[in-house]
Amino acid sequence: MVHRSPGLSALLALLFWGGCADDDLTLVVDLRTDLTPGVEFVGVETRLDDSPAESVTAFEGDSFVTGRRIAELDGLDRGTHAVVVSLLDTTARVVGERRAVVELSQSTGVTIVIARACTDVTCPGAGDAPNQTECLGTICVAPECTPETPESCSPPECAGDGDCPGGAACAVASCVEGACFLSSDDARCASGQRCDVALGCIDVAPPTDAGPSDTGPTDSGPADTGPADACGAAMESCNGTDDDCDDAVDEDVQCRVGAMECQRVTNAGTTYQACDAGLPWSSAASVCAGWGYRLVVIDDAVENAFVASTLSATISGSNAWIGLSDLEVEGSWFWVDGTPEGFSAWAAAQPDDAGSGEDCAMIDFGSGLWSDRDCEIGEPFFCEVIPDPPE
Repeated sequence: MVHRSPGLSALLALLFWGGCADDDLTLVVDLRTDLTPGVEFVGVETRLDDSPAESVTAFEGDSFVTGRRIAELDGLDRGTHAVVVSLLDTTARVVGERRAVVELSQSTGVTIVIARACTDVTCPGAGDAPNQTECLGTICVAPECTPETPESCSPPECAGDGDCPGGAACAVASCVEGACFLSSDDARCASGQRCDVALGCIDVAPPTDAGPSDTGPTDSGPADTGPADACGAAMESCNGTDDDCDDAVDEDVQCRVGAMECQRVTNAGTTYQACDAGLPWSSAASVCAGWGYRLVVIDDAVENAFVASTLSATISGSNAWIGLSDLEVEGSWFWVDGTPEGFSAWAAAQPDDAGSGEDCAMIDFGSGLWSDRDCEIGEPFFCEVIPDPPE
């Protein structure tokens, strides 16, 4: 079955019935995507022609697979308009984007479809026409191709859910507007886990009590039946917190990526996780954040030597991601906490942005030297507990 967006046709009927002046038309923009909101992307930007972008926030639990309204653009002229929708991650990096060309003769709507499979597709590809610059699933299409204008589209990637490949056991494969979606279903995971479509069910940090400590006298009243404070749980869990109040974080518990267990290590009072899962940089950053950690921010040569030696002893391969990138501005390197590069350990002739696409830093186990690499390469990674802010 091909899944189509509900509600848009009814809205358009109302717009058409009312009629519009030539210079006061409305374009309604809906988005459908299988990328996970609040995890793989946190913001959506919609740009029309040269106008400033309209932004909406994507929260975990939002439904974009079935479709969500992201913009209503008013006061438009008749004619041809270009709409660009961009999905942004926590570092404001574009993780998905689609451009659509709309011929506006009356108020209308357009559905933008962005599939995760497009991450690995470059358009136009070999054998494609020069105007097939946009991706729909795994095929390249002209920007005029939308669900509302199927006559402008190439033959679809799928006709039903059975045409689409699956992923992890918790992932759902479906055919949406002729494109194969692979979306996450957290309901298929245990409590305290979320679904990663490639890795399966992975642990996430539970919410903690962020309120101030009780400085009053001992409470001699009845037992508190409310939620537990951040420090006082009976057992540790993988959440970057000292749950059992013994001045150790996440001891006697395994942080996992799918079935793979990361190795917990400590240095100078800080807890780290060395993970041998091969993930793209942004996915590694998301996994760390889900545990209440971050990709490691290396402050000095001592910490750099510790990271390199630990990885060499615990991880296969020769490189691992650290929390440094120039994804926002080419050549300006920032850590995942927003601070600019201070201490550095770049190898000779690095960073070199080879192929104009190396924007993320990794550390070599043997030498401890850094190099820039394509962020989409799957590599091991090194997380650290996010430190408390200075008082």
